Parts: sequence; C-alpha cells; structure tokens
Amino acid sequence: QLEKDSIFDKFRCRWVPFFGGTETIEYGKTYNLQVDYQEDSFTASTTIDQPKVNLTGVEYVENFYDVYGGHDGVIITYKDAEGSGNFYRSQIDRMMDNTRLHAHALDGIINDCTETGELFATTDLGRVIFSDVANDGSIMVENIEVSYEYRKDDTATVYLQSLDAQSATFFRDLDEQLQSILNPFVEPTFLHSTIEGTLGVFGSAVRSDPFPFIYPQDNP
Repeated sequence: QLEKDSIFDKFRCRWVPFFGGTETIEYGKTYNLQVDYQEDSFTASTTIDQPKVNLTGVEYVENFYDVYGGHDGVIITYKDAEGSGNFYRSQIDRMMDNTRLHAHALDGIINDCTETGELFATTDLGRVIFSDVANDGSIMVENIEVSYEYRKDDTATVYLQSLDAQSATFFRDLDEQLQSILNPFVEPTFLHSTIEGTLGVFGSAVRSDPFPFIYPQDNP
C-alpha cells in the first residue's frame, strides 16, 4: 500500500508530491503496480535485473556540442556490461546554495525560501538515455550536460543509473519530444506509455557506486 507524501524542493521553493511505501526494494524481484481510479484499474510490473555498472572516470568538459548546441559539463567513462540491451543515464547529486542558478533558466526561478549560505540537496538526472547498441561490452565515454551553475571547488557525487527497457524508452521519447518542440525540422515524437489505458511508466533503475567529483573552474 502506497501512501501520499511530499518533499520540499528548496531550489524551486515548492512541494513535490509522490507516493511512497515502506517495503525495501530487492534486486532480482518483480514488483507489480495497481492503481484504482473510479471504476478503472491500471496495472504494470517491473523486474529489477539490470546490471550494476560502476563509473571508471569523471572529468570536466568546458564545451561540447549536441543537437541542442554547445554545453559545459562532465565526461563519464564506464564499461558496458556484457549482453546487449543495456540502458544508462547519469545522476549528479550536489549540495548548493541559492547563489547557484539553473543553467537554462537563469532568471526564471527565484529562490526566496532559503537563507544566504544555506545548503540544500539537488539531484540532476541526465536528459539523454545511452544504450549499448552496437557497443556491447565496450568502454563507453559520454558527454553529460549539467543543469546547475557551479564555482571552482564545488563538489558533486556522480552515479550511473542502469534503466530497464520500459523506463529507457519512456525517457528517451521525452527527450526526442523536446527536440521536436525546439526544432521544427525534427520529426514529432509521441510518448509511448508502458501502462495500458493511461500515460506513464512503471520501471526501475540500478544505481552505481558513488563517484566523487570536484569542479576545477567556474561555469563559463
């Protein structure tokens, strides 16, 4: 039984609702979701069997280019687990204060709920989903765009998430949909739900060991 809960986001100064439970999630097990709404029931399941893949390196990159243009961020390195069909994304956790703004909306988010110098936790989930198609078992080197400003000697903890195929497909569709919105020359993308009868995804991720990182300079 999941219960309604929420956590206060001190970066955006708002409550973030979610449903949480007390059961400890275990590797190798299958979990089922059932949502009852009015006279309808929606069900989905996920099996947590993705390989845990640890990062072997994280380094700074001042400038790289993708379909959205130029960015700064980090370069992550890891060895893909043997067996095709693996999907990955980055996770960067940081403690910040209100002098660090969002890299893409510098004036759009006003932080008036924290004191000067007060530290709070942020999690930056990678927008891009990586896969091992045609690279099974290879050394993978990926550029990661970061979402928040930083100063020299700011610290971060970087993780690699191994996603199940359902989650990877859903979040990849989200990214491609954003590309089609921003670029009129990109073919429109529609989200493919993994929960029959409604829109959404029920999936899982296996997280790597933490990899500490220190920014060597201020953001450009």
